[in-house]
Amino acid sequence: MPFVSRATSEEKTHEMVGGFEHIAFFYSSEAEYVDVIGEFVEEGLALGEPTLIAVPTDKIEFLGGILSDHSLEIGIIDVNLLGRNPARLNTVFERFYEENKSFRTRIVCEQSWPGRLATESLEVARHEAISNIALEGRMCTMLCPYDYANLKATVVFDAARTHPAIVHGGITQPSPDFTDPYALCNSDAFSLDPPPDGCRLFEIGYSPLISYRMKIRAGASAAGLDSGKTADLVLAFNEAATNTMVHGNGWGEVRTWSDSGQFVCEVADKGLIDNLLVGLRLPDPYADNGRGLWLANQLCDLVQIRSGSRGTTVRLRMSGANKD
Repeated sequence: MPFVSRATSEEKTHEMVGGFEHIAFFYSSEAEYVDVIGEFVEEGLALGEPTLIAVPTDKIEFLGGILSDHSLEIGIIDVNLLGRNPARLNTVFERFYEENKSFRTRIVCEQSWPGRLATESLEVARHEAISNIALEGRMCTMLCPYDYANLKATVVFDAARTHPAIVHGGITQPSPDFTDPYALCNSDAFSLDPPPDGCRLFEIGYSPLISYRMKIRAGASAAGLDSGKTADLVLAFNEAATNTMVHGNGWGEVRTWSDSGQFVCEVADKGLIDNLLVGLRLPDPYADNGRGLWLANQLCDLVQIRSGSRGTTVRLRMSGANKD
């Protein structure tokens, strides 16, 4: 099952061709998983393509033979540790590409697994769609495995509409459900559930930020977050609130609540973010601004950003809160 779709192997050893290739791989067994990923990796290494594998902990064990045979040639990331917030992976992939931009690259990225929180699965789907924008034109082939036999049908459908091609049953073909990523992200496909009744609400814009940070710190601690996660959340909140003060007409609303073992802090305002890549790109080290939401993504277990005609919502989620 060759993954070289735009040129023969011989042609690709002489020059880079094509752009970003984004392929969903629907597997139903461990053997199929190992065979297809092994072929994908071996083909890439034969072509001299730097390869990065980002999969959950148990899948790293599945791929032990492949990884041990090429331990010095393959980068490995445990998605359970780094990819709980899928936005963090975008930074990793961007760095990987920049370090190897003289070559075509290959990435195996599995972000969905049975049992992931629904909020996390929603962001995985959204970031899969955004990858088609963020990596457009990059000389990269990304294979995204999905446990077809055990994942929810909604997760599989989201994979089909966010990947231009699918590998299933040993066949690679165009995805009939693939949807333009701009249209998909600007639709209601990834809309957020409303905050629950009874959540804590306060307005920002009338007092110094320190007074609001104290409220977030108190709420996070009361919800059961440890001191380290509380400090990270307060810093992320400060960045989101600063954006509201600067870009949201200087006024916004903050809501906090607990959800499935996570403490949630939402900052909403009337501003508009018209860039789907906000918070995902590596910030310019020489710029005076533009790093706040990127920093929030590095600090929080999940960040959900939505913006449209009604304004902007930034939800910061941190695991470790008391269960409901």
